[in-house]
Amino acid sequence: MRGTIERYETKAGERLYRIRWDLPTGSDGRRRQRTRRGFRTKREASAALAELLHEQANRGRPSVRSTVTLDEYARGWLDQRRDLRPTARDNLTTALVHVLPRLGARRVQEVTPEDVATLYVDLAERGKRAGTCRTAGVTCAEHGCTPERHQGLSEKSVGHVHAALRAILAAAVEDGLIASNPADTKRAKQARARGGKTSAKVTEDRCWSTEQARAFIDATSEDRLGALWTTLLGTGLRRGEALALRWEDVDLDAGTLHVRRTVTAVRGQLVEADGGKTDAATRRIVLGDDLVALLRAHRARQVEERLAAGPAWQDTDAMFTEVDGRPLHPNKASTTFTRAAAAAGLPAIGVHGLRHTHATMLLRAGVPIPAVAQRLGHANPAITLAVYSHALPADDALAADATGRVLFA
Repeated sequence: MRGTIERYETKAGERLYRIRWDLPTGSDGRRRQRTRRGFRTKREASAALAELLHEQANRGRPSVRSTVTLDEYARGWLDQRRDLRPTARDNLTTALVHVLPRLGARRVQEVTPEDVATLYVDLAERGKRAGTCRTAGVTCAEHGCTPERHQGLSEKSVGHVHAALRAILAAAVEDGLIASNPADTKRAKQARARGGKTSAKVTEDRCWSTEQARAFIDATSEDRLGALWTTLLGTGLRRGEALALRWEDVDLDAGTLHVRRTVTAVRGQLVEADGGKTDAATRRIVLGDDLVALLRAHRARQVEERLAAGPAWQDTDAMFTEVDGRPLHPNKASTTFTRAAAAAGLPAIGVHGLRHTHATMLLRAGVPIPAVAQRLGHANPAITLAVYSHALPADDALAADATGRVLFA
């Protein structure tokens, strides 16, 4: 039995994957096939196809007898995933903290949809550690705690656990340990409350108006990090992308900037990675004349700081640093921005709100959605439209006006 993976584009312009596989030949000898659509990544489509082909070939029976436990398999799987970014690895490790104390001792082939459903319900009710007590009540006795005192995990956190467990069990399907994925069953999915989507729609209160943005630029024009805030407002960069910028990434003569890497904090430690959040995150951004002039002034100021620091200066070629050249920690950048916004008398939107403000201003100015998506580093314009739909309130009215001009003028 064979199967194929194909890429296709929806009417909304979203690029997805579909799988097509052969069914057992019928009594008439004719070839039969089935198709399933809607997979966002090729990896996801490949995992689903492998599961379907395995299930057909083995008629629902495990093809390999194994005593490996979920704990052993999960740790081995995570150790072999050399493709993971530090933040993704940390998220998976955190998710396993909730899974392994509850299901880790079970053999992989013994994990059932009921086990997975029970896990999700338990996490939603009392999955969050209480005080110094570890999750799952493993060390409750040591701290005078009981599981009843634990609070429930948020929907988003349970979703992260589900994603991790689903990926691990999908690998077990590919390895032939199990015939199907217990985390992909209807029962398991129904037990998990929905919520916490990462591509949530941006609302008006999560960004500033054009007037507020201009007021903030004026209020922070003399601040050390004023150039950072204006760069975020003027480019829509993510915080980690901006803090990872080096002077070699910007051509002030040509007025362009290249996003090549990102920096984030994992357990308090700075971790830099090439590329970005998605493949589309690596991109070229055109800078306006005003922003180019601002960055020239910022570079001159940084040279002065370097001379003042002398031998203590740490040369990293970073565009935005501490006064001695050390990398600027993302958390410090966020808290400094929050204080600056409060001092300017502006609403609290968080440093990521500068990116939202940039996108909103562009869309309201009539910049085409594909151009905004490319500037933001979105993998698909459909993501931009979904996240920033609030910035297009008059689209239907514009369509009506255009229709009137074309048909009745």
